Amino acid sequence: MMIVHIFGDSLSLPRLSDGIPFHLTYPELFKGELSMKYPNLNLHLFNWSHGGANITSTLDEFLLRNDYFSQDAKNIFILQIGIVDCAPRPLPKLLRGFVGVLPDVLQKPIVRFIHNNRARIQKAGFVYHKTPPALFETVLNELMERIKKLDRIYVFNIAPTNKKTEKHSPGFTRSVMQYNEIIKSVIQRHSSPNIFLIDVFNNINNPSRISQYINKEDGHHITVEGHELYTKLLLENEKLFPIDSIF
Repeated sequence: MMIVHIFGDSLSLPRLSDGIPFHLTYPELFKGELSMKYPNLNLHLFNWSHGGANITSTLDEFLLRNDYFSQDAKNIFILQIGIVDCAPRPLPKLLRGFVGVLPDVLQKPIVRFIHNNRARIQKAGFVYHKTPPALFETVLNELMERIKKLDRIYVFNIAPTNKKTEKHSPGFTRSVMQYNEIIKSVIQRHSSPNIFLIDVFNNINNPSRISQYINKEDGHHITVEGHELYTKLLLENEKLFPIDSIF
């Protein structure tokens, strides 16, 4: 028996408003491809992803779900995380929390001002992250320590954003690249034949094709073609190191 576990954010989930039902998400596509290639394989998929997931909540989720990693099965772990952690924000966490509890009559004009002036605020140097780089590295390292003995581990780095989102939120691209370097560094630190870093950033980061894979409006979520690309990159690694080789 083999179990595929997905730990990710909203990129790993259906998005019906963008025409992406569950069966067109990369977890389901990957499972379908494996099922066709290995028809006798007793294969199961658990997608533990949730919207707004960050590296800390992902570690917590894994600790909660660890009992579902059957000792009688081969376990594949797929990690897709980081955009929530690294997205630049114009207000620190405590101040955002304070604004969030204000009465509407005060909150709405403040939120409107921040939205309309986000680029100016961030260009002035007021940039904050959900998870600071050092903490992101620490928690990712702890997660890798806990999962490194699983049968196979695939880690996606963070996909690039588009020009529209970069203009609205200056420094977004720089932040993505910084956190991708952290992901790369941690994976290298835990270098092992069963751990694979999947570089979606460089596979997408081309002006002529980024709109094919990244949602034009939010510059973050992936399109149907994006899910197909994520599946393709997983399968390319599987071709090099076939799933049946771990049995």
